[in-house]
Formats: sequence, structure tokens, C-alpha cells
Amino acid sequence: NSPTYIRDKTQLRKGEISTAVLRAEFRENPDLPIILNEDVFLRGIEQGIERGKFVYRSGELLYGPGDPTTTINVDEQSQVLTIAYATRMGIWPRPEPDAPPEPPKPLKQRTAVPELSAHAEGLLGEALLDVWEKARRNGLATIATIAISIEDTLAGLGLLSSIGAVRAKKKVRLDGGYETEDSGFFNMEFEGSIGDAGPVKDFLMPQLRAAARHTMTVRFKLSFPDGLEATEAKAKELAARLTRFSRGSTSVHISAEGKP
Repeated sequence: NSPTYIRDKTQLRKGEISTAVLRAEFRENPDLPIILNEDVFLRGIEQGIERGKFVYRSGELLYGPGDPTTTINVDEQSQVLTIAYATRMGIWPRPEPDAPPEPPKPLKQRTAVPELSAHAEGLLGEALLDVWEKARRNGLATIATIAISIEDTLAGLGLLSSIGAVRAKKKVRLDGGYETEDSGFFNMEFEGSIGDAGPVKDFLMPQLRAAARHTMTVRFKLSFPDGLEATEAKAKELAARLTRFSRGSTSVHISAEGKP
């Protein structure tokens, strides 16, 4: 008989029955065929499993549709379950095994990030030597750029000639203005090459000397495409060039960036 017929004519219709009780029902229920051979009974259960109607369970063993054929025991500890019951109870399909816990990730070792810049303030020559020393302590082998900021406007403009003598790509920026004795105001902003700054300097110098007050920041940026060695000798050489035509007492802010 078909698996559906067996289900409907036995207690298996409740969803679950032991194989021993199911075998007894075949012996006692006149509506069920007479089983003369135990193999015929077992084959009926196997067909129910193969057709997706039954699931067999015995201890830890679970045998369902699509599984290789296994031995079916007839005893009180082994059950036949309808596929609907097994699905409802979360028995079939087999629950996915719990994924093994991920191993703890190794702690990242923090490595010191080298500081690729250095800063210093003070008199021009001293600040330059200081920033070079800090660059070397930071592990820089070469200097790529130097930025110099000067609040003393006249001193900053006076540094144009010295900066022009340095072999580097150079830019200058002027920000600020002055106030005349008659309360006139002049403000300006300039950014360009050292050469273009020359006429601006020629205009500003007499105006600034005659002004009642002036506030202007002069900034220089020197770039060294091939890198400038961060050695004390190079620092002294550059300091000598920059202070040659300028007032060595000028206070500046210097920053340098480079490469290890």
C-alpha cells in the first residue's frame, strides 16, 4: 500500500509512531495488509522515505528523503515521522550545524608612524638649524619643502633677494596692508613668483616706511623636487644664504616636510 494509506490507517496520522507500534498495528488492523515478511514491512517504510512522506529517527540517527539507505530497527526507540510533522517540529530538514566560533583576531600591533614634518620658531638662522635638527630626529633623510612665515613686513620683503638666490622652486604670498597718517587704509593680497613680487616690493617699501602702522604677513614656500639633504652642513649653508641680505634678528616660523 502507499505511504499515504499507511499514514491514514495507523497512529502515524498523529505525526509520529515507533516502528514497534507500527509493526503491531499491521498485525492487528484488518484494514492493513498482512505482513508475512519483515523485509516487506521495512521496505514500506523505506518507500515512504524515498517518496518524501516519512522520516526515520533512531537515537542520533536521522534518515530522510535523499539520504543513503540505512538499517531500520523495529523497536520502541525508533520512530517513523510524517514529513509534515518532522518539518513542523524542526527535525527535518536537518538543522544547519552551528558554525564554529571564529578564532579571535590577533591584536594589531601599533607601529609608530614617523612624523614627516618639523616646526620651529625664532630668529631666522637659529630657527632654520632647529627645524633641520628636528627633521633628523624624526628620521627624515631629505627635505621636500620649507615654509617660512614672517610677521615683520619689512624684514619679510627684505628676504626676497636672499630667497631668490636659493636653488629651489619658490613662491611668495603677501597678506595684509597699512594705514596712513591721514587714516587711509590699504589692503592687499599677492601670491606669485619671486620675480613677480619684485615690483610689488618696490611699491610697498616706501609706503610701509611712511605708514602710521602696517600689518602684513610674508610667507615663502621653497620646494626641492630632488630633496635637500637633512644634514647640519646643508642647514648651515641654507641659513647663511637666507641671512646674507636680511636681518638675522628677524623672528620667523619655519616648517619643513620631507621623506624618510
